Amino acid sequence: MTAATTERLITLTQLRGAWAAVTSGVFDAAGADWDQVPVDVVVVGAHGGSGATTMALAIATAGNGRVLELATARTGGLVAASTAEQGVTATGWRRGTRGVVVIDYLDQWQCGHIPAPEPVAGGAGVTVVDLADAARGTPLIPHVRALLDRACLVVVTAAATVPGMRHLGVALEVLGGGPLSVAVLGPARKRWPKPTAAALPAPARALERDGRLVVLPHHHDLAVYGLTPQPLPKAVLDTANELLRPVLVAGSTLERTQ
Repeated sequence: MTAATTERLITLTQLRGAWAAVTSGVFDAAGADWDQVPVDVVVVGAHGGSGATTMALAIATAGNGRVLELATARTGGLVAASTAEQGVTATGWRRGTRGVVVIDYLDQWQCGHIPAPEPVAGGAGVTVVDLADAARGTPLIPHVRALLDRACLVVVTAAATVPGMRHLGVALEVLGGGPLSVAVLGPARKRWPKPTAAALPAPARALERDGRLVVLPHHHDLAVYGLTPQPLPKAVLDTANELLRPVLVAGSTLERTQ
């Protein structure tokens, strides 16, 4: 027997329209309404399971701000992280709160245009954008590149494994220069397996020499349950605070609102 499904079928016409939007640059239209959204930190996962969304939420928590995840509940990591839900906003984002932190993620993925989220009443300390799957195109789609160019800090996450280092190298190559830092999910740097340490790509070694490589500690409950309303571990927040220091020096929204 075939199981019943509620999945909405996508027609060939819709697929052709989506591809036309990508190739014609319609994604550029997202830039206009995003201009009013402050972008302090952008988090890029070099691969799945690298702790990108955890890192984004931790930075927003450390900065008493907000996190914007360019993903829906089907693919994102913030669906269970709020302590209070506020429903779907007029611009098509699902909003929740977690203490003073505001959490926004997309209600539905929209081909060709990602609308800007509504502002936070009273402002927010630091705005963190988790690019999620939108970051893994090569080359990057235009509105993603625009967000990266506006950020005071871009954090790239990867796991402390040989494949993780390989993906990290690709991500750093795609991103190019700019205010980059790397957060590696795993044990303390001195405890990395020798193959992992040897596989650390040259751009990451340069960032490490500049003090821009940090470790995102592995946490059993986060690995098993994902992000929940429970407080983030202190060690994770300590990493977030370490990453925020250059943002403060750069004179971000966080610095202006404290």
